[in-house]
Amino acid sequence: MTKRDGKKVFISSTCFDLKDLRSELANALKEWGYMPIWNESPDFPKKHGLHAHDTCIDAVKECDIYLLIIDKRYGGTYAGNKYPKEDISITWYETKIALQENKEIHIFVRDEVWNEKPTLPLA
Repeated sequence: MTKRDGKKVFISSTCFDLKDLRSELANALKEWGYMPIWNESPDFPKKHGLHAHDTCIDAVKECDIYLLIIDKRYGGTYAGNKYPKEDISITWYETKIALQENKEIHIFVRDEVWNEKPTLPLA
């Protein structure tokens, strides 16, 4: 990524297992002049009455850059009400929306997961 002052960067990944990494990444993005958006942030745009998954998807639509971190966990299935139900994880749903919205996308895969790729069955 090149430096782009004020660009909104949505950090997508499974949350609970990568909380520390997401926080450190958000701090680095701030130092580089970006506006990180991640759901653990006190500044995350929560919307009263809207499921957290729907709020995340709305935030993806409003971001300039979508940053995806892939690790070992799949994450929870989308459980919101605003978007069509699909039997996919919220992280995958966010990625799908970022692709549909033609967002600038950057994907980071943990080495351990990447190195297991040849042993995984194809979907």
